[in-house]
Amino acid sequence: MDKPLLVQYFVWIYNVLHGDMGKSIFYNDKVSTLIIQRMPVTIHLGLTAILIGAIVGITFGVICALRRGKWIDSLLTFIANIGITAPGFWVGILMIYLFPSSCIGCLPMAIPRPFRISGKKVMVIGGGPAGMEAARTLAERGHETSLYEKSDKLGGQWKLVSNFLPDEAKLINYLSTGMRKAGVKVFLNREVTAAMVEEMKPDVAVVATGSDPVPLHVPGADGKNVVQATGVLAGNIELGNEVVIIGGRLVGLTTALFLAEQGKKVSVITRNKIARGLMHNTKMVFHEYLLKNNVRLFPNCTPESITENGVNCWWDSGEPPEKDNIFFFLKADNVVLAVGAVNNYRLGDLITGIVPETYKIGDCSGKRSVFAAMREGSEIARKI
Repeated sequence: MDKPLLVQYFVWIYNVLHGDMGKSIFYNDKVSTLIIQRMPVTIHLGLTAILIGAIVGITFGVICALRRGKWIDSLLTFIANIGITAPGFWVGILMIYLFPSSCIGCLPMAIPRPFRISGKKVMVIGGGPAGMEAARTLAERGHETSLYEKSDKLGGQWKLVSNFLPDEAKLINYLSTGMRKAGVKVFLNREVTAAMVEEMKPDVAVVATGSDPVPLHVPGADGKNVVQATGVLAGNIELGNEVVIIGGRLVGLTTALFLAEQGKKVSVITRNKIARGLMHNTKMVFHEYLLKNNVRLFPNCTPESITENGVNCWWDSGEPPEKDNIFFFLKADNVVLAVGAVNNYRLGDLITGIVPETYKIGDCSGKRSVFAAMREGSEIARKI
């Protein structure tokens, strides 16, 4: 890249003449390898098109010759002209929808699993969006891919969103379908250990173990009436009528709406501003729905202790000289913690010396959005 453009061009021509077409920036693979992978599909589609064209063309020609000047001659001539003038890409898309691969199997909507001379044995640990996208991409590139999820369902943290917003479950269905078509072996209710990895001897391990809730270090935080927001959103926990949520960011506010819409009396306390760190439009939507559902909001509020009956709090009432810390008590049947998450990469640290290649993706390597995590999973998969 440090040479003049003209020099780079002639260097590329020289390399092409010697069989080196360079490396794809997008796929992080040799262009010649990508062409070889796609050649069977290209030959398949090309021969199918020639066969269909020959059969239809000869049939139309014979009929028109035998019925020259008749209505059938005019109709078939019109159809033939439409076929000739219509753009090829448009006809291709139309044929895919009219004759899907599920019916006749010869017009695939996507490139099938590509041919690869030597694939690697890859373990993907964690069935969230990042792990699922990585597994799909790996399998499509020809690697022997297995995905392990410790729970009984795929989706990771996105399952919590799906419980609250059912339409969002489409993302998990899309990723699951992609893995199934790519040939990924999925194992549910299988918590992976370092000993298990050592026994299976994979060439590559992709760790997508997500994050764990951060504990709250105040007296009473380990009480029987204290639960994590992730468990509440998963629908695994029954709560009383009065609930205090500690944490006023995305997870805490989502939990507040989830419970308020069930008719519960909900209060939210947070050390900072409500909806801190969220985009302005998202903040406005949350505030509107929180107020509409009569959720009580307590910003700049620090919990001092949790009891069987509720939460003792200090409220920072303003700026000096008017500032005055006020102590008060919020009654609650249950207290829900939504104070953040910490990366869970413990397994990755344990297997780093066991597996030749180890990668971490998704929340276990840092906080990010679901789509950023999926993109990272896809990028890492293309490097393997």
